[in-house]
Amino acid sequence: MIRAFSFLLSTVLLWSSCSAKKYEAPDNLISEDKMVEIISEFMIINAAKGVNKIILEEHITDPTAYVFEKYKIDSLQFQQSNAYYARNIESYTLIYNQVNQYLESKKTAFQDKIDARNRELDSLKQLKLNKKDTIPELKKNDLVPKTSRFRNQPKKFDTLRSMIQK
Repeated sequence: MIRAFSFLLSTVLLWSSCSAKKYEAPDNLISEDKMVEIISEFMIINAAKGVNKIILEEHITDPTAYVFEKYKIDSLQFQQSNAYYARNIESYTLIYNQVNQYLESKKTAFQDKIDARNRELDSLKQLKLNKKDTIPELKKNDLVPKTSRFRNQPKKFDTLRSMIQK
């Protein structure tokens, strides 16, 4: 009985929340395009926190304040705009699809830069290897054997042997 009542209550709440009633936009509503940029910025910062929080904190002491200052908004304006778009599922879905596209394009651009840099480093490494492998061209003087420092020295005379042989 309690389960049926809770199911009925949740169904009524869900039905009433999904009604065709549109919510009024706040006076200082942030445009959808700007919301895409702001949410993208928050997602990048959140990812940076996960990768290396210490480096992020060295450059940006308060990431949330940084984003609000960058886009010249305040936390209340963002909260009201976010709540408005969250109530309008079509708009919110569109915003998050654009955020996803933006982040994917950034990821592709960074991956292309990384790949280009790796190709450059690989070609430099290959160039160094090829330089070590090549034999320098022989010159005419290189074909003539160089004299040894021992070859032209006078022979030592073994005095003891010469005495015995006499």
